[in-house]
Amino acid sequence: MLYLAYGSNINKEQMKERCKDALFVTSGLLEDYTLVFDGYSNSRGGLVADIRKELGKKVPYVLWRISDLDLRMLDCAEGYKKDRPNTQNSYYRTTINIPEFGNVYVYLMTPTFISKRQENHIIPSEYISIIKDGYRYFRLDISYLEKAINNVKS
Repeated sequence: MLYLAYGSNINKEQMKERCKDALFVTSGLLEDYTLVFDGYSNSRGGLVADIRKELGKKVPYVLWRISDLDLRMLDCAEGYKKDRPNTQNSYYRTTINIPEFGNVYVYLMTPTFISKRQENHIIPSEYISIIKDGYRYFRLDISYLEKAINNVKS
């Protein structure tokens, strides 16, 4: 199965820790979505990445091939349990269609954790570094990330 990463899971070291079987497939730009930092993570202690549907925008991504075990590990890391209401999950798991690959798994922030953004306007510097390392390693256009970070500060 395929998993689309747009935040800290584009970092190959983090993915290796979380998903032992993960294999890089490709990188690209997801059409009609924008990168935002609109959710709060208790474990990170600040704002974390999410994507939102927005016509005409693009988000860099990394596509990973993952195993069933990897998917369960990602569910745990992303605060998702399929048997509980999304109001109690940090992210929910869904699919997005990537033209050459079909439907791929992705995690999107739940409204409950987006609302916690009001309490905190800081993106942890360590979290930003993890994402930047992924962008550099996979040669993604870092201007998308910088714009999303600057939108939090304004």
